Amino acid sequence: MGFSVFQAFAFTTMRFFRYCLLLSVLLSLSQCKKNTIRPQEPELPAETQSGQQTLGFKANGTIYVAPSLIQVVGSWTGSNTADRFYFAGDARDRNYILGSIGVTLRGDLSDGQQFQLVNEGQIPAGQNYGLAAVNIDPSCVYAHSTDARLLSGQVTLTRFDGGARVAAGRFQMTFVKAGCDTLRITEGRFDVKF
Repeated sequence: MGFSVFQAFAFTTMRFFRYCLLLSVLLSLSQCKKNTIRPQEPELPAETQSGQQTLGFKANGTIYVAPSLIQVVGSWTGSNTADRFYFAGDARDRNYILGSIGVTLRGDLSDGQQFQLVNEGQIPAGQNYGLAAVNIDPSCVYAHSTDARLLSGQVTLTRFDGGARVAAGRFQMTFVKAGCDTLRITEGRFDVKF
């Protein structure tokens, strides 16, 4: 019994479609790669001095950048015991985990001045000093008013212009707290208008 032309055509067509189907399945399987979307590591803002409203730092090596500042206040009279400058901001890391930082400076608010960060009970009389608070992990708030202890810290004003109402500088600090990791803030910088 022989094949008719129609049967041969149908058989060949079915075989062709099977090959096409097999080929498309193989091609689609070869294209299946798991594309992992990784959040892009934020970059620290440049160290500017023109009131760019920037704030950034590294907390134990992780970069945090503030998309906006919560509060910036400056008051100065020319008396280094009464002059005060404060800035605070919420900052996020690459996974959008929220943290916050606030720093108060008291003393001579002028270009190039350095402020030693201290614990609240160690405020020096008649000298520049600063108080800081950092909240990266809600269970571990590092602040001068908690049981956290500031081991070291410094803020340098690279610009303080009361007329233009611009303050810029850099900072670093190290806190310890029982039950929490040591917190090392490095490469901190700010450039704000107040």
